[in-house]
Amino acid sequence: DGLVKGSVDYTDPKNPRLTLNASHTKDLNFDVRKNDKLIYFKINKLPLTLLMPILRLTETSSLSQALDNWIIYDSSTLDTQARKLLESENKQSSSYTNKFITETIEKLTDEPFLKEIKIESVTEEGEPAYELSLNPSGETLDYVVDKLQDQKNKKSAYYQVAKPSDYIKDLRINLWLDQKDYLVRKLSVVFKLYTPVSATAQTPALTNLPFLPFVKQEIPISLVLKLSDFGKDFKVETPTAALTPEEYLKIILSQSVSNPQ
Repeated sequence: DGLVKGSVDYTDPKNPRLTLNASHTKDLNFDVRKNDKLIYFKINKLPLTLLMPILRLTETSSLSQALDNWIIYDSSTLDTQARKLLESENKQSSSYTNKFITETIEKLTDEPFLKEIKIESVTEEGEPAYELSLNPSGETLDYVVDKLQDQKNKKSAYYQVAKPSDYIKDLRINLWLDQKDYLVRKLSVVFKLYTPVSATAQTPALTNLPFLPFVKQEIPISLVLKLSDFGKDFKVETPTAALTPEEYLKIILSQSVSNPQ
């Protein structure tokens, strides 16, 4: 159960700007901000009762004291000859993300995949949009994964244990595109993930290991991505003071019972 929200400026792929807040359940919350080469990180909430025995803290006051501070990390690269050589060899200015998306689309633009996509006109948050729906069959799912991975030999050890359709079931993908600019407004992915029985049958020696989930179990998974405010500028407010990772850790360990006085 997690949530990440905020703003990202990817105009310069080598130096993106961002301000994000992330939560995992109700026990973990943190902020990440980046306006130049400096990355700021702040933990707003942690499951203190679980961390106290791990960090050997006698009370939560020392940990709370550390949580009040921002951590600063300098992501600037070193101006080395190796770095200059890499930049001279790779003069592509296009985004690696765009390149990946383009290559992926090219691999999927064929009939076995396209014939299972349904398109209809809808209204998404008050705006006209196209909704693309995909509920692929097991055969289509195996075909897509096979093509994306450039898998040439289905007789490999990977396919002998299980095919993608053996552990991914009830996959549903919905994509909403703005009718005016064809920008992605929303993406949702829902599926069930589980360990197939065939994996247990072919690896009986591993079934007794408690950390491997070879017992058949279904895990429902849902992912949703929502995008808005395209092209709008935003301000990244960076803290006036922050600690280095070493200084931050020193505050915590100074209160540990294992720390020699």
